[in-house]
Amino acid sequence: MINLKCFSTNQLIALSVLIGVTIAKNLTPNDQVTVANLIYIIGDVITFINGEIENQNSGDQESEEEKSNGKDSKEIEKLKKQVEELTYCVMKLKSEIED
Repeated sequence: MINLKCFSTNQLIALSVLIGVTIAKNLTPNDQVTVANLIYIIGDVITFINGEIENQNSGDQESEEEKSNGKDSKEIEKLKKQVEELTYCVMKLKSEIED
């Protein structure tokens, strides 16, 4: 895994531009919007996960009683299903681009 601390802010911005241009250059305008929205959603999910980790670390966890009723496992299953659906959509989009 890449250690992002090795990069300056400007280097990360340049890398983002390079990745964005590389992805967009072979897509139609509608596909560009779709991919941009997908990447935006991925960023939101990463931010959400980070917030949840911070909440757990700061002691804002649910009570043990709420955890024991399976609420966490249901949420994890929902997230797994959403990730599977997104993976399917990305693979389908990738195959359409390659055709």
